[in-house]
Amino acid sequence: MLDFSSESVKKGIIYCSAIDDSISSDDYIKLCLKCFAGIDNAVIRRDGNGKPYVDDIPYSFSLSHSASLISFCLSPLPSVGIDIQRTDRKCSENKIAMKAFENDEIEWMNDNNIPFFLLWSMKEAYAKADGRGIFAFHRLGSIIPELGKFKAWNIRSGDIGYYLSVYPADDGIKLIKDDRYFSSSPILIAR
Repeated sequence: MLDFSSESVKKGIIYCSAIDDSISSDDYIKLCLKCFAGIDNAVIRRDGNGKPYVDDIPYSFSLSHSASLISFCLSPLPSVGIDIQRTDRKCSENKIAMKAFENDEIEWMNDNNIPFFLLWSMKEAYAKADGRGIFAFHRLGSIIPELGKFKAWNIRSGDIGYYLSVYPADDGIKLIKDDRYFSSSPILIAR
């Protein structure tokens, strides 16, 4: 078990592994809280927007999954969001971007050759940290002023690529991954 109070993880952790379909999201949260924070018998509750939380713990957490990977973030900050998106999904990116993103986000994505699913994962992590979730994308406003508070990784699991984004995060946040399944490299997010 990690000592969450230790210098190496006190800024937070991100755990990413192969998904086990036999474990529910709430049970995965409980397992991660036990492994990474020593919290036994956590009772998962949901706020009015469906965001999971546990009473009386000094951490916030977020969970995401896509295809074969699941990710969990634990942070001493009041609220945190994580999202993982498979990069090879097929969709009408331009149509969805016009509905989901602000004009300055679309401009930033186009001007900087930012992949659609990277921006999507950043926006969803932001929405989860905000607590209103993905259905409130336009009510959240633009993430462009917040770019310096994101961390993102390009992850591969076998032949499948993913973008993993966390908000807010800094250089102290620690990525814990199972190297048997994938490798990762940080993505430089520039404004």
